[in-house]
Amino acid sequence: MESAPTTSSAAGRAAPRSACCPTVDLPLTPLGLCRDQCQVDSECPDQMKCCLNGCGKVSCVTPVF
Repeated sequence: MESAPTTSSAAGRAAPRSACCPTVDLPLTPLGLCRDQCQVDSECPDQMKCCLNGCGKVSCVTPVF
C-alpha cells in the first residue's frame, strides 16, 4: 500500500484517516486525474483518503479497509 502526504494534528490539521490507500499497479490507468487534488485526508469528502494516484500526484480515492 502506498502512503500519501499527511500533516500531523499538532500542526493544526486533522490526523490521517486509519484506512489504507489502494495499491497502484502500473501500467494500469492512474487513479483519478493526473494533478494534485488534495494535500491531506481532511480535504477529501466522506471517508476518502488523499493518496498517490500513479502519476506522481495525489487524489481523493476510496480507501482499502
